Amino acid sequence: MESLKSIVGWIRAHRCERLVKYQAWKLQISGASVGAGPVKADVAKVSTRLEEIVPASMLATALDDSQYLLCTTAASMANSNPMKDDIQNARVAIILGITQLRVLVASLDRRTVKELRKELKRWIIYMNRLLKDVVRPFVYRPHAGIPRYRIASIQRGRKSLRQIMRYQGVKEQWLKELEQWLKPSS
Repeated sequence: MESLKSIVGWIRAHRCERLVKYQAWKLQISGASVGAGPVKADVAKVSTRLEEIVPASMLATALDDSQYLLCTTAASMANSNPMKDDIQNARVAIILGITQLRVLVASLDRRTVKELRKELKRWIIYMNRLLKDVVRPFVYRPHAGIPRYRIASIQRGRKSLRQIMRYQGVKEQWLKELEQWLKPSS
């Protein structure tokens, strides 16, 4: 729970910021680095023994783009907009996911390839689901002229978000507290 509180504190302090850099096969993940610096990896070198690092790196970049856009969207919304809570919860899950990958990359030299492969595959499955079920409902549909939020998709996304956050080790009571922590102070 302390790491979740730290991430919420980080969100409040840093506003909209990118957490992942991926250029020329070099990956740098800052995540919500609570007390630690960024983690770097040479994806080309690591991928010779752990090919899952390539899609994980690309997915981390997509997640980071999404959390940044969600952040700028939430910042422009009124606090009374009910969609703002959903967007902030999705952003917390994304940042937790990026932080999880940061921990996995930091442990490259201390864990077996088999163990890392299994964890990265699981991470990829859950984070793809996060993008598909939780982030996609908030995507702007330009042909409609105004943003259109699909209520059924958002409700399905809420259910998926709870499942994903359970995978991330977040307990149900923490999710309720999370919504209170993210509320702007009056």
